[in-house]
Amino acid sequence: MPPLLDTLVLTCTRSSESADNQQLEKSQQAGILDASRSGHKLSKNSTILRRKAYAKYKTVESVLELIDLHSEFESRYWETFHCCETIEVQGQYITGRYCGNRWCRICGRVLTAKLIQAYKPALSDFQDPWFVTLTIVNVTESELAPAIKKMVRTFNTINHKFRQNRPYRIFGIRKIEVEPSEHKGEYHPHFHIILESNCVAQALIQEWLLSNPTADIRGQDATKCNEGSLAEFFKYTTKPVVKTKSGGPLEKNHTAYQLDVIYRSLDKKRIFQPIGIKKAPVNENIEGIRAQKIPDLKFLQLKECEIWTWNQKAKDWISLFGDRLSHYKMNKELPGYIPTPGYCRRN
Repeated sequence: MPPLLDTLVLTCTRSSESADNQQLEKSQQAGILDASRSGHKLSKNSTILRRKAYAKYKTVESVLELIDLHSEFESRYWETFHCCETIEVQGQYITGRYCGNRWCRICGRVLTAKLIQAYKPALSDFQDPWFVTLTIVNVTESELAPAIKKMVRTFNTINHKFRQNRPYRIFGIRKIEVEPSEHKGEYHPHFHIILESNCVAQALIQEWLLSNPTADIRGQDATKCNEGSLAEFFKYTTKPVVKTKSGGPLEKNHTAYQLDVIYRSLDKKRIFQPIGIKKAPVNENIEGIRAQKIPDLKFLQLKECEIWTWNQKAKDWISLFGDRLSHYKMNKELPGYIPTPGYCRRN
């Protein structure tokens, strides 16, 4: 494997949880987190448990805003709310029920790992990979789904043209991504593509602009891949927090509604599409996931299967005996307390 791609794949594996990990590390450095339990000092492997707990906490926190919208996806948001709500621990294995939804941080971490493994063989053949962004003008809610279909159709036409009339073909991976715009009611659909060379990247941008006369040339970009490029590529289909030009986040309710529109517009769409390359089979819907091996669970010394239930107030899974599973604890109470799943406010 070329040195650059070897670094990209390894870094992407480590960076699949980067957003959660950075926030977790900041909290630890600030002294907000207490990672001890009954005098037990967690080993390095316990970060897996803490990251899983952090992902679960942030997922519940955000999905309740989506549930309150009462959209047609409300039942699926409730599935995410209950994702890994109760888990079984036996030996070094955790078994739970996963929701399989793209907006779930827990399932998203699993999907990222699966995608890396699926595309790793193809990426090893890329000698000079480039990260390309193709955009169109912002669209309204009613225009979003048709715009995505048109973008896919336009790209397929360009790809066919390359195969028929160009001295080189397109080899790479294409991803659909949509972000809420800071302008209320507008959305920003775009493609991210990993290609094998700069000459193909530049030719693709030219063809894209010819096929989309209203697209702004400043919105198109081709950058030589680095560690961060590949990590960003596999990380998400829409950013959970959108910044305004002034640097502040969008209003919470505004963002929740727009995220719901985006999730519905991308439903049953193929987010990642290989172009001219083969990949190992991977199911983007994360079906069939049950057990996860976590080496540090051996410190619990459980001889029999034990049930642990998520408690949002405690930010952890709690056993019948009141023990914490991940040792992930916030000493400072966060605003907006959310009831535990047993007392949730389902209407």
